Formats: sequence, structure tokens, C-alpha cells
Amino acid sequence: MNMTQLQQLTQDLKGNIGKAIMGKDEQIEKILLALYSGGHILLEDIPGTGKTTMAKALARSLDCQFKRVQFTPDLLPSEVTGINFYNQKEQQFQFKPGAIFTNILLADEINRATPRTQSSLLECMEERQCSVDGVTYQMESPFLVIATQNPVEIQGTFPLPEAQLDRFFMKLSLGYPGAEQEKTMLTAYRAENPLAALEPVCSKEQVLEAQQLVSSVKVGDAVAGYMVALAEKSRSHEKIRLGISPRGVMALMRASQAKAAIGSPRGMERHRTGSWMFISWTVGVVLHLTAVVGILVLFALHPEKDLNDLFLVRVLNAASWLGRGLIYIAGVLFFPYAFSLANIVPESRSYSALESSVYGLGAYILSLMSLPFLVTADIEAMGWIWITVTMGFYFWFLISLLCAYRFLASDLRKYVKREERREMEEHREMEEHRE
Repeated sequence: MNMTQLQQLTQDLKGNIGKAIMGKDEQIEKILLALYSGGHILLEDIPGTGKTTMAKALARSLDCQFKRVQFTPDLLPSEVTGINFYNQKEQQFQFKPGAIFTNILLADEINRATPRTQSSLLECMEERQCSVDGVTYQMESPFLVIATQNPVEIQGTFPLPEAQLDRFFMKLSLGYPGAEQEKTMLTAYRAENPLAALEPVCSKEQVLEAQQLVSSVKVGDAVAGYMVALAEKSRSHEKIRLGISPRGVMALMRASQAKAAIGSPRGMERHRTGSWMFISWTVGVVLHLTAVVGILVLFALHPEKDLNDLFLVRVLNAASWLGRGLIYIAGVLFFPYAFSLANIVPESRSYSALESSVYGLGAYILSLMSLPFLVTADIEAMGWIWITVTMGFYFWFLISLLCAYRFLASDLRKYVKREERREMEEHREMEEHRE
């Protein structure tokens, strides 16, 4: 599996889960990040917002084993981990695996179970193993725990201790859907339950390959240093009771790797495509200009000779045609790509630069078309003027496109940062409203 396949797999999973949970693309993506990173999810929200449906939709989208445990005060740890029972027929003790021996475990309303039962998940969540009566059993990969809890009901519940909360990769809140999403939900659930119709779009082997691919994403020293500095600040901040643990820093790193791997498929591929098109166009310009200048210099140095059959002239002509081919191909692909990106960024300087490059290209083409209309008697006098004007238009085209490419990269970075700040503000307002 490569990055493109991982991105396509992510889109397939998001689309499949989105059939049952409408308008929660951001939360679905974060759950997939945890899945790719080998982490566990705690869904905390008020009743009826789709926590259990989200977990079931993920399980149905993956061709993996799935088990659900309804946590209640009378649930025993042995029902979760397993038990050794005496088989009278075999005259020996046998181990009966509990619910945790699966790929995806839904621990529904986990805070309703007693601390003793809750602690039965500690070992398997962190170490991917389970010890029963002194015997250790390894968990099958992949292994994902999705726990749900309701924060508004505190009677008869047992808050999760910090030791267990720290083992969760993420704590998410689904929240209420928007008006349009809720209308879509009513329409989808009117005749049948879309959850029952979901089919797997990802195999167990693909999940393991995705996890291996995510772990291979390189983390630079600067990024690692920023994560460590963030953790240290959280530990010394006066308004934070308990800072980020070393396990939390590792979770942040794995989440960053997963996010970088799935990225924005459209953005990453378009940026890579645009880079190759721009390189192709630049190579074409250099080849074409070098060949044209070389031919002009040869004819200027030997005006009395016919150099058309000279080997060097033939090579330069071939280089010129190759360069023009690269320019035309890259131009046809690059301009729609560049203009589509420029349209994303409001009031982008790159859009004006792109328009200027189009004018320069048009002027260059018109100057080429004017060559046959030059007066034959004045070709020697007009020739150098025509060459100078044509090359001027060419360089106008080149410089404008270079500026457009530079402005485009800069404006897109600013746009992404602005969108990230907006999302953070919306999240903060949502948290304040919930409090």
C-alpha cells in the first residue's frame, strides 16, 4: 500500500460510515486517525447523538471481528477478559476467551461499570495482551477499543481514573447535527436503517498495511522538538492540573504521522502534480530558449553559409521542438490547475500574476504569427527587432508565471493557517457553549 491508496481507502471509509452518520466527517476522520495509529477512542456526549451508531458503522465498514459489551454495575471482569472453567468431559481446565478477544471492541457506557471491571481493560489497551490466572494471551491485530460514556448522568456511574483516560488515544464529542444534516438523517432513516445495509470496504490486511505505512512517516527534528516543548509547557502551566504524559506525546506524534499520511488527498496530489508540471514547463523553456539562441548565434557568425544540414543545428532544432512540446503539454495542464487553486484563495495575488502570464503568452504567440507578414526587403532590419520583442514577451510570460507560482504557494499556506485558526475558534466556542 502507498500513500495514494491509503488516501483513497480513507475516502472510501469516510463515505461508507457517512451513510449512517451524517455531517460528522471531521469526527470520522479523527477515528480513522486513531485506527491507523493503533490507538483507542473515548466517545463522550449526551445520549442520542450517535455514539454507538458511529462505532457500529466503523465496525461494519471493516472486515474485522466486532464485539459489543454493555457495561453495567454487575458486569464482572471475567466477562471482559475471559475465564478458566473446569471441563468435566476433558477432566481439565480450559480457557474461555472474553469479549476483548476481537479486533474492534465497543465498550458501551463504560463509566457504568465498577472500577474493578474498568481496570480489566488496562492491560489489553496498552500492552495488547491479557493475563488470566497467570497466563498471558496476546491480542489479535488490529485491536481497537471504542468506549462511550454519557457526561450528564452521574448517578450510578464511576468516573474513569486518569490511568485509564491516559490510555485512550482521543476523546471525541459528536455534538448535535446541523439542520440540513438532521433533515438528511430523517430522510435516510425514514424507510430503513442505513446502518444495516453497510458493507465492508476495508479488509483486516488493509488496516494492518495502513498502520505500517503510517508508522513509516518521517517526523522531523523540528516537529519532534515542538511536540516536546508543547508537553513541557502543559506540565508547568498554572491552569492545567495534569500535563501531557510521555504516552500522550507519543500519541500526538502518531496522530501527526497519520494526518500527514492521509493529508488532504486533493491538496497533496494537486500540489505534487503542479510541481511536476511546473518543472516540466521550466525544462521546456530552458531547452527551447537555449536552442533558439544557439541557432541565432550560429547563423549570425556564419551568415554566408547554409548551416541547415549541420549536425549541431539539427540537435538544436530537436531540442527546440522537445522544449516546445514540454511547454505546450505542461501549459495545457498547468493553467487550469493553477487557476483552480488560485480561485480557492480569496483576493489572491497569484490570480493577477496568472492573468498577466496569459497575456504574455498571448502576446508571444501573436508575435510568432506575425513573422510571415514581415516585409522581405526589410527582413534583416526587422529580424532583430522581431526577435527582441518576441523574447521580451516570452520573458514576460516566464516571470509572470514564476511570480504566480510563488504567490500561489504563499497564499495557500496563509489560507490553510487561517482556516485552522477558524476551526480552533469554532471548537473553543463549542466547548464554552457545552460548559
